[in-house]
Amino acid sequence: MHFTPIRAKCPVAMTENPKSQEPSKPTPQAKSAAGTTAAESDGKKKPGRSTFAWFVAGFALSGVIALGLVLWNAWSEPHYILSPRLDTIIQEFDGHLLALAVLALGFVFAGILRRRWAWIVPGGFAIASMVIAFASTLLLGFGGELTCAKRQFEATSPDRRLLVIAVRGNCGGMSTFTYTVVVRELGPSFPRQTTIFKSTAKPIPVEASFSTARTLTLLTAGENEKPPVRFTVTIERKTFRPDKVWRFD
Repeated sequence: MHFTPIRAKCPVAMTENPKSQEPSKPTPQAKSAAGTTAAESDGKKKPGRSTFAWFVAGFALSGVIALGLVLWNAWSEPHYILSPRLDTIIQEFDGHLLALAVLALGFVFAGILRRRWAWIVPGGFAIASMVIAFASTLLLGFGGELTCAKRQFEATSPDRRLLVIAVRGNCGGMSTFTYTVVVRELGPSFPRQTTIFKSTAKPIPVEASFSTARTLTLLTAGENEKPPVRFTVTIERKTFRPDKVWRFD
């Protein structure tokens, strides 16, 4: 008898590394490359500020700088006089100019910032501007010094280089007067001016005279028929600063 051997078909076991079945994680370089490719394929760019926004920011910044220089000159002693009338207006409404500068600063941030900050930060500056303007209006109506200002007297130095001016003011519902005495240069295109005397209600300046080209005597009215009080001040030639300033608030 002839027997034919039967071969058993045994399946071959396929052994694979389980880690190789997991998808490989992309590297940061691959991510950036994929992102760039996707953005280029879509033809989209990240949103940025428009040209008009930058123009508004630049224009507002120039206004802030101009108003800052005007206020710095108005609050400094001595300061330059572009025009006597204009200087009086600036002294009266300096608080409103400050409010305008704060509002312009808000427009600067509105043109620079993006998303929610473009509304939050300018909104804060707008609220601060309204508060400053409201407070300035109250002070101007009930305690201002130059709103109703009138020249009380003036005198010129012997060399015609200096002019002393006394101003009396009474504003809003105030029952008392305010007095300010300033010395101004004569001759230059942009003369300097400095304050030498300031009082509320009393004492009251009544006369000023120059003993020398740079030294003057200010006479104030006495109280209850008392003898008048004299104040002597010397103006330094280069810095245009007085050696003494009297303030009675």
